[in-house]
Amino acid sequence: MREINSKTSKKETRPRPAVSGTFFPALFTALIFGLFLHSPISRAASLSGGPASAAARTSVTQARQSGAVRAVGVKQEETRGRERSAPGFTAQESWRIRIFEAAVVNGPTVLLGEIAAPAGAMPEELWKDLSARELWPAPEESGPGLSLTRPRLQQAVLNSLGQDLAALCLYPPSITLQRGGKILDGAAVQKLTVSTLTPLLASLPGEVSFSDFRLPAPVFLAHPAQELELEPPALPAPGRLSLRYNVREVDGSVARRLTGSVFVDCWAVVPCLTIPVNRGEVLSPEHITFVRKNLAYLRDAPWDGRGGPWQALRPISVDQPILLSDLTYVPTIKKGSIVRLVFESSTVRLSATVEALADGVSGETIPVRNLQSKRRIYAVVFDADTVMAFSGAMRPRGADIPGEAPETRLPAQAER
Repeated sequence: MREINSKTSKKETRPRPAVSGTFFPALFTALIFGLFLHSPISRAASLSGGPASAAARTSVTQARQSGAVRAVGVKQEETRGRERSAPGFTAQESWRIRIFEAAVVNGPTVLLGEIAAPAGAMPEELWKDLSARELWPAPEESGPGLSLTRPRLQQAVLNSLGQDLAALCLYPPSITLQRGGKILDGAAVQKLTVSTLTPLLASLPGEVSFSDFRLPAPVFLAHPAQELELEPPALPAPGRLSLRYNVREVDGSVARRLTGSVFVDCWAVVPCLTIPVNRGEVLSPEHITFVRKNLAYLRDAPWDGRGGPWQALRPISVDQPILLSDLTYVPTIKKGSIVRLVFESSTVRLSATVEALADGVSGETIPVRNLQSKRRIYAVVFDADTVMAFSGAMRPRGADIPGEAPETRLPAQAER
């Protein structure tokens, strides 16, 4: 046992051979050298000597160089292809492409020239080339139109034209496309509206203009023979005016109806006050001036400054247009006034003292009451002190004073 252990211990303590640091590089070099010895070029060199070996090495070098050239050529061709496909435009261009809000396309594919127009100093040859660019499939002829929101339109243009050209486009909030037919844009509908309304508003005083158009634009027509017309308004007046449009077929039938509106401004010189006036006060000519106002913002027809004398039915402030509904004539005879009633016929003339039961101006018929008999009749105002009654004078039908029976007899005293 001791011998065995001693032998074992000796075996275990035997020193191991050290591995040199250059072992692995040397092994790798030997492997490479062995592969070279077994290669065709090595065998040819060993068989034919030095010149053959040099030729073999030259052929290998040439083969490698030709492969590299072919790779560079392919890379350059790819680069040139990308340069040909890219527009090569920058944001510093002096032109832009404005895309319409609505357009009509005629072919199976939407072309850039059908939905856009150049804006700025774009060369004609460049736009001729760009306008023929195909974008996306057109909508069906018999089907509904195609509508795209601004984000979808931007993405579609980007996919079709590339990033450089898409960045030079001016996009609307949305676009609507129709296959075939005819389109009337906002300018065409507005022109139709103005040309139709102008003759109808010629009778208004002052200067008439239009603003705040709310029109059904764009209007798509199914075919070029259809027409859009505006129905004449029944009572055209300043202010917001409602409109009705009809799309008519060739035979005169209405294909569909559209609605819209426009604001009519009418500027005219109207009378205004220089001092405030309360209800019942008489208007004085020295307190009246004329100012240019927009009749569209008046609730009623303005006074033309003629006639009178006038008194105010309601308070009127300074620089406020005077309306006809704000005025009434200053009465020749006021309610409660004591006046003389005169009755004349071909054979007799009568007079009596009466009380006016209402205000009245010259020539107006008012009710009066006899102070002696307390009976009432109707008489015509002649002046501030006299009312006239005629043969057969009686109260008009339906004009009875509430709570009193109608009276037809004229009690009065004879006048010699």
